Amino acid sequence: MTLSIDWINPQRGNGGARGGRGVTTGVRLTKTRYKDKSGKDVSQMQIRLGPDVMKACRFVVGDRVRFGLVWFDGYQHVAVKRDVSGKGFTLSNSKGKAVHGSTNDYGTIKMKVHDVPEFDVPMDVCVITDDGVLLVPVNGGYSEA
Repeated sequence: MTLSIDWINPQRGNGGARGGRGVTTGVRLTKTRYKDKSGKDVSQMQIRLGPDVMKACRFVVGDRVRFGLVWFDGYQHVAVKRDVSGKGFTLSNSKGKAVHGSTNDYGTIKMKVHDVPEFDVPMDVCVITDDGVLLVPVNGGYSEA
């Protein structure tokens, strides 16, 4: 399957907001606001991948991943894929080096805010393509039970 994904490139910066509440499974996207060192108001988006997602995608804390947006099956999806070039976003974890290289804990990607709504999505409605892209439906791409 070939998808035309609009990949988002990281913009390196200093500082950042602490993430929202934890997620035990699935994918959670939240937005936060904070003031940087110069006092400028900054918006940040955080995608948190639960341990079930990390294991299914074979992601480990410390991996670099790409993040993008794509339309698939008539719905907008967030796409996440491992980035072997090393230029992507780092999958981090607030526990630091204790879980580096682990798939048994959550992973977090932080970036400047883009036009994506906040959401919680269970792993069983996500799609992993043959080439390793995780597709997370947003905007009604699934129904909660």
